[in-house]
Amino acid sequence: MDELRQANQELHDEIDQLAQSNRDYERRTYNLKRDIVLREERIRYLEEELANTIKLSIQEREELEKELSDLKKIVYYLKREIEQKDKELITRENQLAEFDIRENKLKTRIREISKSAGNIPKAYNRTVKLIDENERLKHEIDTLTYNLRDRDNKLAQKKT
Repeated sequence: MDELRQANQELHDEIDQLAQSNRDYERRTYNLKRDIVLREERIRYLEEELANTIKLSIQEREELEKELSDLKKIVYYLKREIEQKDKELITRENQLAEFDIRENKLKTRIREISKSAGNIPKAYNRTVKLIDENERLKHEIDTLTYNLRDRDNKLAQKKT
């Protein structure tokens, strides 16, 4: 029973750590995307300024256009990198979903074995309570993650 409690606590700790890591990553991703949009707007402004500047020599204009082109490339590569990180995040979420499925199967097997082995009801009930508490905490984490994403999406919509 202590092993189950310890395993349950380790799962709680791991889930808390993953949830915090996910929240931190989502916050950084949101900030990066927002910064990229701002930089794109600044590049457009510079392009307009350059187009409105009449008294530039050809060489100066070419230098400025090259610099703008370099800035656009940087923004492009940043966007690609963020998209790649988003794909990695989706992969991690899929791995967590697979973990949940396997955990549910294990929980079911433990319950079946406990019933068939004729475990005393008290030990079985404690096992069930630990498993149910684990499920409740996972649901709570999922709810918090959903709420954070929803809030981030609403903030992003307000800023655009």
